[in-house]
Amino acid sequence: MAEQEGEHRRSLELIMRETDAQNQVQLVAVYSRNSKWGLIAASWLGFCGIAGGIALAWIGRDLAGFGVIFTAAASLVGAFIAGRSDKTKNKKE
Repeated sequence: MAEQEGEHRRSLELIMRETDAQNQVQLVAVYSRNSKWGLIAASWLGFCGIAGGIALAWIGRDLAGFGVIFTAAASLVGAFIAGRSDKTKNKKE
């Protein structure tokens, strides 16, 4: 009787480990997809900001155009640096 209970417990533990591994693979796929779309959206918004700044400078609003270009570029660089530091922190843990 005890041997049967032990076998049953071990088979349940094996099933749980396999399920956890499958769930982790699915989570990685979701994170990868979300990361890709986040990069696309951020790039598009950054491009629009820089293009808007160039358009402002073109029509004679030099200071406003420079401000928009600087802000768009700084936000992209800041997001890149913040993402990079998060990755290095996660690797250390």
